Amino acid sequence: HSPDVNATEHAWPLLRKYVTRKFTPYKSELECEQQWIASWEALPIEAINWWVDQVPEMVRRIIRNSGNNNFHG
Repeated sequence: HSPDVNATEHAWPLLRKYVTRKFTPYKSELECEQQWIASWEALPIEAINWWVDQVPEMVRRIIRNSGNNNFHG
């Protein structure tokens, strides 16, 4: 398993940033769910496209490193 080849893994830091700034305390499970959905929908499409576009390069790097994904520094 490598989060590098899962484009959605890269969304979490941005979602966390959005949630910590804009999330309001919720009164119900439904309100919480609605806020998370709004957070996902607020992700810029350009960021999503960039994450998806990076997957092939990440796969190439993992293959070059014999399956190891410790190439981030």
